[in-house]
Amino acid sequence: GLGPLHNESFVAKSKFLQTTELSRQGVYYANIGLEIVRNNDNATDTEIFFDLYVVNRSEYVANEIARNGKRAEVGDFGVINLADNQLCTFEFIFVDREAGTRYRTSQPFSFYFFDLDTGEDGFPTESVDVCGLKSYDTSEDLYGISTTVLVQTISASFGCYKFTATEPFGGKNNPGFASEIFVGFIDLAEYTKNS
Repeated sequence: GLGPLHNESFVAKSKFLQTTELSRQGVYYANIGLEIVRNNDNATDTEIFFDLYVVNRSEYVANEIARNGKRAEVGDFGVINLADNQLCTFEFIFVDREAGTRYRTSQPFSFYFFDLDTGEDGFPTESVDVCGLKSYDTSEDLYGISTTVLVQTISASFGCYKFTATEPFGGKNNPGFASEIFVGFIDLAEYTKNS
C-alpha cells in the first residue's frame, strides 16, 4: 500500500469516504476507469472518471496482508487473498470521484477472478459466489484452455453463480499482483497458460 499517512490524507480528502455510511474497512482503488457519456443529441461528451471501493461486509482474514493494497512504486493493484478456511463477503462499488457518490456505468464491464484451486487432498476448496452477472466466461470459453472450475447457478433471476475449484494447484502458481496476469495472452509464460 501507500502507507498509513497517505491513507489518512486520502480519506480526509475523499468526498465519498467523508459522506458514506460504509465501513472504512476496505480497499479504495482511485482512477480505475473513465466513461464518456454522450448527450441525447450526440453534440457533447461528458467524461466521468470513476474509482472502485471494495468493502468487506464480514471479517476479512488475509493470507498475506502485504498483497492487499496497491504497490505504489509500480502502480500495481493488490489482490484479495483470504487465509485458508475463511469466508468473506465483499461489495464492489464504483464511485464518481467528483460527486462523491456511487456510480453506475452505462455500459457493461468485466470482472476477472483467478487462482481458484483446492489443497493437494481436495481440502480446502476455494470458491467464489457472485451476484449481478449478466453472463460469464471461463478460460475454456475465452481461450480454449480446459477449465478447472465448476459453475453452478444459485439464482438465475439475480444473476448469482458459484464458481468452485475442482483441481489442486496449491501456492505454486499463485499470482501476487494483477500485473502478473494482465499481459497479452500470447505473452504469458506457457506455465501460466497451462496452470
